[in-house]
Amino acid sequence: MDDRLFPAALDLARQKGLINSDRMPDAEHSYSTKSSFVLRDDDSEMIARVPLRAVRRLADQRQTLLVSILTEMEDNLGPSPSKDAQRSYLRKQSKEKRAVVWAISSGRRLPQGEPFTRRKLLITLLLLLLGVIPGLVYGVFQLYRANMYAQNFTGLVARWRRAGSPLPFEDLFALTRS
Repeated sequence: MDDRLFPAALDLARQKGLINSDRMPDAEHSYSTKSSFVLRDDDSEMIARVPLRAVRRLADQRQTLLVSILTEMEDNLGPSPSKDAQRSYLRKQSKEKRAVVWAISSGRRLPQGEPFTRRKLLITLLLLLLGVIPGLVYGVFQLYRANMYAQNFTGLVARWRRAGSPLPFEDLFALTRS
């Protein structure tokens, strides 16, 4: 089984509200079928079933994000840094970046969407030039989505702090090499 699928399936099941806190899925007992990923607890009882295509898509998104962080790390530390160097590098990063790496490694929810970017601002201005109403509707909608993203990101950092600000598990960066 692909090591990236379990955290992604866990994240997807949490997003859909299929997991409650009294029964947590176990990676050893969870498995994928041709069309779904089955999350099971340590007693092998099924907790949730999520579509495999959505799990793979989310795993790829999480992988891309992790690879970008790893690439930045290698640019600063050189190729093949030691685990101690990786951990030291992560400790020096912003709390937001450390929270994202923790979320990826532990299958926690990542904020969906993106902040209000220059590209969205440019599109809003172009739409305002073409017609006031479409530009206002688009601009308000994008600002609302950016605000929701910021709130979700703040929630991620708060969950990371409540968990004791942990570093990711030991073999996290090895997953990006496969």
